[in-house]
Amino acid sequence: MVIQTREDNTLADMAEATVTSALNSARNRSYASWIYNWSLKGPMPDRVLHTPELASTQRGDKADAFLSGRYILPGGQVRMTSGTPWDAQPPSREWSQELHSFTWLWHFGARPSADTSRHARWLIKTWLDKHKKCEGTPWTPNILGRRLISWYANWPLIVEGADMVWRSSLLLSMARQATHLRRAVKNTPPGRARFDAALALAMTGLCMPDQSKSLDKGLELLIKDLAIEVTGDGGHISRSPEKQLHVLADLLMLQEAMRARGQHMPSALTHVIDRMGPALDFFRHGDGRLALFNGGGLGDEAALAQACTHTRDLPRGTPRPAPLAALPFSGYQRLTAKKTTLIVDTGAPPVGAFSTDAHAGCLSFEMSSGRHRLITNCGAMVVQGPIWHQAMRATAAHSTLGLSQASSADFVTGAWTRNLLGPRISGGPSNVECTRHEKDLGIWLDTSHDGYLEDFGLIHERRLFLAADGMDVRGEDQLIAQEGRRAREGAESATIRFHLHPEVRASLARDGSNVLLVLPNRQGWQFRAKGGEISMEESIFITDGETVRRTSQIVVTAHPADNTTRVNWAFRCLEADKS
Repeated sequence: MVIQTREDNTLADMAEATVTSALNSARNRSYASWIYNWSLKGPMPDRVLHTPELASTQRGDKADAFLSGRYILPGGQVRMTSGTPWDAQPPSREWSQELHSFTWLWHFGARPSADTSRHARWLIKTWLDKHKKCEGTPWTPNILGRRLISWYANWPLIVEGADMVWRSSLLLSMARQATHLRRAVKNTPPGRARFDAALALAMTGLCMPDQSKSLDKGLELLIKDLAIEVTGDGGHISRSPEKQLHVLADLLMLQEAMRARGQHMPSALTHVIDRMGPALDFFRHGDGRLALFNGGGLGDEAALAQACTHTRDLPRGTPRPAPLAALPFSGYQRLTAKKTTLIVDTGAPPVGAFSTDAHAGCLSFEMSSGRHRLITNCGAMVVQGPIWHQAMRATAAHSTLGLSQASSADFVTGAWTRNLLGPRISGGPSNVECTRHEKDLGIWLDTSHDGYLEDFGLIHERRLFLAADGMDVRGEDQLIAQEGRRAREGAESATIRFHLHPEVRASLARDGSNVLLVLPNRQGWQFRAKGGEISMEESIFITDGETVRRTSQIVVTAHPADNTTRVNWAFRCLEADKS
């Protein structure tokens, strides 16, 4: 039997990506030709039939930034005192893609005025003047698709006070873009890119006249791809709670648009929505926001409100169902007793293109008591560039065990490889085991992963226990040499990190024996550990991909000896549950 590793897959993916890149270059050259651009001409639509409402919070601070020439987007920041953003030197490919997608236009609605509408039209007009020709990033199907959806959603803002000439020129461009999208969508790589392109194609069929073929083709692609991307338990293949929210919110937007246009949502997509809702609820803490795993943030409040409304669409008087206890296909466990909740990552990292934002946080956990978070992961940074992005993916940014400053997963390195494949995971845990036990006393999890086996010859085992009264959380972390093998040199120290939420006040005892933790509601918890030295260090908590809050972390340091290292630790509530 031949066992294929992640490294083998990476080499195969590189070969495939090289061929795909060459084909795309040839296609792009043909798309830029005057013959192809001439072929995009067709009848001009006279109106937009439907204006979808995006499930996203409109933020006045983001609108103010754009209106003043500060372009803060995923992948970097640019400030311009004159000219248009289309003339700027992009700090990253991600920044350029986000800029040309126009998704930021939604925030302009938080500053409704004639001046805001004029500024929006100016930005679109300068874009149309510069990018009439079908070439480059602006005409990539997924970027083009997100732009069309944004223009449909912001149509009233865009055309307010505009004359017929402006409206006609914009509709003509939208028709040309839709034609190219319909032709090029089949060449879009699977994953989020093809989902965005397919969704936009379906929305075009609902928002523009005489586009029934676009609707049919978009729905067909969505059904095909989501059959792969949504797991049997309703989780998303990326293993990111926030990406799960984005996909579900987009599908709910599509469902509402179809309802408004008198169309019936295909049953295959309805079933996907019905599975994804409970899986999303699984990741919500007592404060209603999402757990921070695999590149995901807390989640947009408006999108969560929409998703939760759908999930809770129950007959009057019916109690809300409890969240699922496990997502076995997605690789997560949820332990709940009274008002205490633990959400645990018990899965291997996603593979291939779905791992470009995934983190090395295997066996990390988050913990909340009532509406207050106690233990978290650090989150994900999206606007400060690749250095921050990569740092937040490291094991040290998660509440789990790290070994000698190494992460439990490896990431693609090298400019050429990253350009071809993106910053995906190239190696890491391939065998992650989890066994759950539920008894009257409480819930146990026995977990392990082999992410340190290749470099250090060690298996990480973690055991978690939550008492039935919710007032006692215990853990045991072990590093064990695989049977028949000895631990390799280089494993100088093991650090078990517990990142605290910024609103938790922590005090380390003078003798270093314990840490007192106080939540905002004045509920107290005590942390103790045996088998390692307790210390406190600085940490950060990232809420929305860009806002950094200072906080602290408990660090238990142990030094591997012989073939086994064991650290026991516990959180004990010092008083009854508070809301």
